[in-house]
Amino acid sequence: MKFENLLNENLIVLDLDLQKKEDIIEKLVEKLYENGGITSKESFFKAVMKRESVSPTGLEEGLAIPHGKDESVIKPMIAVARLKNSIKTWESVDEDNEVNMIFLIAIPKKEEGDSHIEVLSKLTTSFMKEGFISKLQEAKTKKEMLDIIYSVEDNEEKKIELSEDSKFIIAVTSCATGIAHTYLAAEALEKAARELGIRIQVEKQGAKGIENRLTKEQIEKAEVVIFATDVSVKEIERFAGKKYLQTRVAVPLKAGKETIEKALKTPTGIVEGNVENSSTSSDEKVGVLEEIKRAFLTGISYMIPLIVAGALIMGIARIGASAFGIVNIGDPIYNDSTNIIVRLFHVMDSIGGKGLGLMLPFIGGYVAYALGDRVAIAPGFIGGVLAKELSTGFIGALIAGIIAGYTGRFIIQKIKLPKSISGITSIFVAPVLGVLVTGLSMVYIIGEPLASMNKFLEVWLMGLSGSNKMLLAAVIGGMVGFDLGGPVNKVAVTTSMALLSSGITIPNTVAMITIVVPPIGLGLATLLGKAKYNQGLRESGKSSILMGCVGISEGAIPFAIESPLKVIPINVIGCAITGALTVFFNVDNPVPIAGIHGWLLAKNWPLYIVAMLVGALFIAVANVMLRKNEND
Repeated sequence: MKFENLLNENLIVLDLDLQKKEDIIEKLVEKLYENGGITSKESFFKAVMKRESVSPTGLEEGLAIPHGKDESVIKPMIAVARLKNSIKTWESVDEDNEVNMIFLIAIPKKEEGDSHIEVLSKLTTSFMKEGFISKLQEAKTKKEMLDIIYSVEDNEEKKIELSEDSKFIIAVTSCATGIAHTYLAAEALEKAARELGIRIQVEKQGAKGIENRLTKEQIEKAEVVIFATDVSVKEIERFAGKKYLQTRVAVPLKAGKETIEKALKTPTGIVEGNVENSSTSSDEKVGVLEEIKRAFLTGISYMIPLIVAGALIMGIARIGASAFGIVNIGDPIYNDSTNIIVRLFHVMDSIGGKGLGLMLPFIGGYVAYALGDRVAIAPGFIGGVLAKELSTGFIGALIAGIIAGYTGRFIIQKIKLPKSISGITSIFVAPVLGVLVTGLSMVYIIGEPLASMNKFLEVWLMGLSGSNKMLLAAVIGGMVGFDLGGPVNKVAVTTSMALLSSGITIPNTVAMITIVVPPIGLGLATLLGKAKYNQGLRESGKSSILMGCVGISEGAIPFAIESPLKVIPINVIGCAITGALTVFFNVDNPVPIAGIHGWLLAKNWPLYIVAMLVGALFIAVANVMLRKNEND
């Protein structure tokens, strides 16, 4: 879409003598109407002013880009005004911006997707071209101004070839609306990097999704990542372990070089997270099973804060209620209690319960999001709700997310509408078809078989008693302790969480308690047998105990790698002992929280901790006994 198709001399007003934003916009709307761009001045004016209320459209260096999407717009068009006197009252990202150059963009409602973004990004990136703005400010006639705007497309700035030895950095830009400032910030950072002799690759996370996605190789090579964002960064786990600078999206527009220099010299910190669980970069070729596994892990990562918040609120309420001798604070009778504290605990329990009740919709929604991006979220969430209503449990929600994700991806990739209406694919076609496909699949194909399977498993597990129940718990515990976060561990933990959503808590209790046993046990071993461990393992032991307390089993991995034939069997036995003791002690953990923040939520929590310590002490003592002194 070229500028010559968007504006002409009749759409330019020079030396406009107005001081109010509303009056200026009204004048430009009138120009659009006179030139056949819109059918209703009133309707389009309202659309523009509605957009003005969302976020500032003033930029810097005297610029403002108000814009609107409306049914009254016939075709994409731009009207331009240069004011006789600058005004300070136009809300801008640069608080000192005195607006005197306004570009009003009109987009047909039916083209609010691709055309809207294309015009805005084209215009905003043109502003970053060397001398472009100053030339517009100095133009004497409409024709001269028009020629300057047209010529920017014929005189693209030559890219400076930089040596492979030059510093290399990466950046992510994203604003609230995902359009103008996203592209402006990217262009500003690229320009500043060229001037500094630094290579840069910028990923834009805007209304069209992730553009110029950073590859795994680029992320690994970069010295630092700049997050110039006003919203959360998508798939931030990809950047785990990288130094980063966090700043507002508007900052590079005013201080591009300073932003880059600050990122290199004084970054904000290091991105936290597990690199192994990061989402797939677009350059990677992975199988369907691997892709689903990563999507599942993404869904889990989004679900964990929900579970922690809901479970802790419920836990506080129930522990507090126990002080009043109340066992079931969730009973509706406490809603009318004369004791205000009891009523508060009842409400807290209800809030926490509602949070936990969203577990399956979260899994469905965010698994779908990981596979099919934004268009798949709504179908995935609805599929998760159906999984709950149809009693298909955790597995049903996972399947719903997979169906929704792949359906959304298929629609976006395969359904190609004419450019004039292409925007409705992501806002209408994909969500509607995705919900239909996912919902009907859940109701007519997946729901009944999974519900029957869950019921059978539930009846079988509920029928276990005594030694059979203890044996099951020992097997689950041994699996969790076998490979410390590896495939066998994940099978046990995932299955336990799936059963938890069906109201079966024993496997979850065993899984959550045994996750922490190896790291705590091996950490204790370095304290009990200091002479048998070198300095490196003694330091690992301290962090292993800490990681165990927050529910991370991987703290034990250095010990398993160093002496696998001794450590792994001992871990399996220690976790099996702890698993069996949970049944023997009749303890119960109804929430999937392994760390110390979940211990007090367990039924008979003192015995829960005893069972954990017995297994950990077994691992500690057995390892110390079987090891030789470091100097022997």
